[in-house]
Amino acid sequence: MKTESEMHTAIRDTLISMSEPDYQKFTSGLLPGVDNILGVRLPKIRKYGKVVWKTYGLKYLEETLESSCNNNEEYMEEIFLQGVVIGNLRVKEDMTLSKIQNYIKIYLPKINNWSTCDSFCAGLKIAKEYPAQMWKFIKSYLISTRDYDVRFAIVMIINYYIQDDYIEELYRIFNKIGADWNSQSNPEQAAYYVEMALAWAISICYVNYPDRTLEYLKAAKSQTAVLDDFTYNKALQKIVESHCVSLEEKAQIKLMKRK
Repeated sequence: MKTESEMHTAIRDTLISMSEPDYQKFTSGLLPGVDNILGVRLPKIRKYGKVVWKTYGLKYLEETLESSCNNNEEYMEEIFLQGVVIGNLRVKEDMTLSKIQNYIKIYLPKINNWSTCDSFCAGLKIAKEYPAQMWKFIKSYLISTRDYDVRFAIVMIINYYIQDDYIEELYRIFNKIGADWNSQSNPEQAAYYVEMALAWAISICYVNYPDRTLEYLKAAKSQTAVLDDFTYNKALQKIVESHCVSLEEKAQIKLMKRK
């Protein structure tokens, strides 16, 4: 049996062996300010995550999440790998939903870029299996003052909750997020990743619920304290860029842009 330090070294060495200098340069260009990137393609990390789980099991999460919470000491890909393993967890005799949620709670402070955040959300299929329970858990992060906590909640909405049972509540949630981040003294960079996710969510709501979302946007057009100009216009832009929206609808949406 490998010791904890040997496990950590073996996993890091494997990730380093999968890295590509050109891909590292490409990824670094997409994630300004993130300087702990090896340059490993995400599909390779996802595949390797299954090997890590089969080899080490919960020992891997217990060590990496509990004893190493400073993402400055880890490569981005190591943090991403932890998220992949959490995403593979399923409720069974020795693994409760509460325990999975606790792993998520411990993991979230490590997220410091949109790529890790969005990929982690896409892999949390547990939300499909336990939508009501996960909804309650996710909503607690909507009121956080930390940008990637809020982005996590919004991207989870995009992936799992733009549905009939939640849609009306979502419009109220979008307004509250917009108002909260308008009124707080958030650094511009922090607000950007929340606002981009919010605009993205509104655009996906339009694709799935065009009539109702159009009503929402018409009401929001004059409410700059709810959705600022950047978020509102970015939502319109994303709708116009969608291949699922007709040319006639796009023309109408363009006319709604704030000056």
